[in-house]
Amino acid sequence: RLSALGYRTVPEASMRVISALNSLIGTKSQLAWRTRHKQAFADLLGTVAVEQETQEASASEGGTGFLDRSVLDCLGYARVRGYEPPAFLTPAVQRQSAARIKAVFIVEPLDSMRAEALAARNEASGRATDPAGARQVCEVMGEVYS
Repeated sequence: RLSALGYRTVPEASMRVISALNSLIGTKSQLAWRTRHKQAFADLLGTVAVEQETQEASASEGGTGFLDRSVLDCLGYARVRGYEPPAFLTPAVQRQSAARIKAVFIVEPLDSMRAEALAARNEASGRATDPAGARQVCEVMGEVYS
């Protein structure tokens, strides 16, 4: 909706990576791979997120752009999922990313999504979203961006 209003938007990097993996190895196989290789997925995701943020920063030229997540989210997901943050996410990269961010909006997950609809979305997209996990991610992201 923001792009329809003329704002630049950058989609969630994880959905770009998940979509590519779905195309390469199928929905069920990519979910199994991500579950077994959390660190490798985080590294891949972070690489895509940094690329997207760098492109947005060069395109922004003082204008406003919206990121659906940032590379700093890798820190939050590492905490929630219990793995080390990707090695490329050095303090210098964290500072560089944070310096480009003027404001953060953390939207709390909707509990109103019916279980059947959530299961269907997860099945179709290869995601593994659950309401309790989404609330935990939301809380940790608040800490990451504070």
